Amino acid sequence: MRLQYHHLKDVYEGGIVPIRFQVHEEMTKGRYHDYDSFFGAEAADYLHKYIEARKKGGVLHPNIRLEEIHDDSPIIRDEISDKTRGSSEQSLSPSVRNKHTKSSTQ
Repeated sequence: MRLQYHHLKDVYEGGIVPIRFQVHEEMTKGRYHDYDSFFGAEAADYLHKYIEARKKGGVLHPNIRLEEIHDDSPIIRDEISDKTRGSSEQSLSPSVRNKHTKSSTQ
């Protein structure tokens, strides 16, 4: 189970910042109990832009496919696959590390 749109739909669509969501034990494969987490203002802004880009397809970014966002849509999806599915931890981690490294060296 991965983070899906329904996990933060109410606060996201309500424009509430920070975006609070609950991470369920199943999402952590039993490594942790349920806990709350947050997207702060900057992350909420990026999330909003990313979800809007997915709704509009290649209009905002050529690599983002047109997608109808449903409650079970992954928050971060695999952009390579033709099917809508969540990104794996392995594919996401290098991307996040690269962005963190670039931002911390600027």
